[in-house]
Amino acid sequence: MRDHLLFVALSFVWGTSFILMKWANPCFGPLSIAASRLLFGGALVLGIGMMVGARIKIGKKDWPYVIAIAVFGAGLPFSLQPFLIASI
Repeated sequence: MRDHLLFVALSFVWGTSFILMKWANPCFGPLSIAASRLLFGGALVLGIGMMVGARIKIGKKDWPYVIAIAVFGAGLPFSLQPFLIASI
């Protein structure tokens, strides 16, 4: 039963995100939606990290990998979703 409730809650959160993107698209446009999702998501992760006192050391040679993951793992999908949702 617990698993079903968690699935329903997760579906509600993700589904709401897509519906809100569709409603916001005529007013703000896909790039504004993508940028705001990335900024608010980054602020949330930063806030949680500060609350729990997380200290992550990233070496200079690791930064290109971190940036590539951020661009292709978060930035690109978050930018494409509003464009695709607007075309439906």
